[in-house]
Amino acid sequence: TPTRVITEALPMTTKLTQLSLYDNNIGELGARAISDALPRSRLTDLQLGRNAVGDGGAEALANALAQSQLTELNLAANSVSEPGARALAQKLAESHLTELQLGSNWIGDEGARALAKVLPESQLTELNLASNTIGEAGAVALAGTLSKSRLTNLRLESNSVGEAGARA
Repeated sequence: TPTRVITEALPMTTKLTQLSLYDNNIGELGARAISDALPRSRLTDLQLGRNAVGDGGAEALANALAQSQLTELNLAANSVSEPGARALAQKLAESHLTELQLGSNWIGDEGARALAKVLPESQLTELNLASNTIGEAGAVALAGTLSKSRLTNLRLESNSVGEAGARA
């Protein structure tokens, strides 16, 4: 498969630091193949938006974060829900990620809470959670950790944060 060809080449490339496979329908299996190659690659920026990686793909990538050099990861529009967000959150503090794009997924309040809990221990400066069915509870949880985090950019547009979430 094309994904396999790319993942087999990743460890052998000494100059490639950015890879965009945006909108290539790699699915969970492609995400798993990439995650297996990440620890042996020099990639710092991985763009996988619109690839239907789902929670399984997000979990596989999360498990590879600590052994990778990634500083930017884009998983926008990938059908990632609360389990995928929780898996990423569990590995954030061990990673080098400074930018995480999760816009247009379905992480909801519980996914937002999981991410909020680890923000102070993470290196993240940019977090995109736009269009993620996050309500007041998720927004309040995120707001509660902002002052302890390194975030300089938090995107929450097109959610349902409501008045209490906006005030938080």
